[in-house]
Amino acid sequence: MTTDHCPDTLVDRINAIARITGSFTLRSGQTATEYFDKYRFEADPILLRDIAAALTPLIPADAKHRGRVVWFDEYADTIVMPAFGPIFWNRALAPRMKLPVDEAAAA
Repeated sequence: MTTDHCPDTLVDRINAIARITGSFTLRSGQTATEYFDKYRFEADPILLRDIAAALTPLIPADAKHRGRVVWFDEYADTIVMPAFGPIFWNRALAPRMKLPVDEAAAA
């Protein structure tokens, strides 16, 4: 999976360091057989620097545009996801993933 900002080598390094397999129960209560542990790559300063270097071009240089990016990111985290996350999960994602749907949470 090569993109302009994230070459295969960086993806491979993140995968080798942070991907763990097994049986995991997530905070949501869902289970997973694979998990990316962010603390594993955060503990590697060279890899963390390389991730930051790969992501930096995605941040606008112009202060006004950068401010919009920060505002939309915060808006999505604090307003959109708490309000619409349960609806989106239960009406769109869970059915497609063949997981239980909580209609009360989606109402």
